[in-house]
Amino acid sequence: MDKETIRKYIEDRNKLTKDFYDKLQAQDDKFCEELVKSIPIKIGTIIKRSTTINSQIYGSQTKTSFYKVIRFKANPNGIVYIIANKRKLDGNFGVREVNLCLISYHNDFKLEDSYKIVDECM
Repeated sequence: MDKETIRKYIEDRNKLTKDFYDKLQAQDDKFCEELVKSIPIKIGTIIKRSTTINSQIYGSQTKTSFYKVIRFKANPNGIVYIIANKRKLDGNFGVREVNLCLISYHNDFKLEDSYKIVDECM
């Protein structure tokens, strides 16, 4: 084989793979948009998270935090990340984004037991 044939094959192959990955990326983006639209949780929803802390000195204590959903981030595997802002001490929600939890189509986009959707936070 001569160098020109090899170079031409490599260029053609690179073009084909680039076209394939561009089409795949477009399909993934479209799928992720549809996935986010099908989630029963909406932007602006307030989620309460209760965690129990066990201590030998003070016993078990329950810590409650409130989060406000600001956006979702989906991937082509059917998993959606809930991104939220945490409530500050003055009662307003902050600006720093926190990856709150994962939901998936495998469990019908239900939250884990420690998370509850509430209408308003105290």
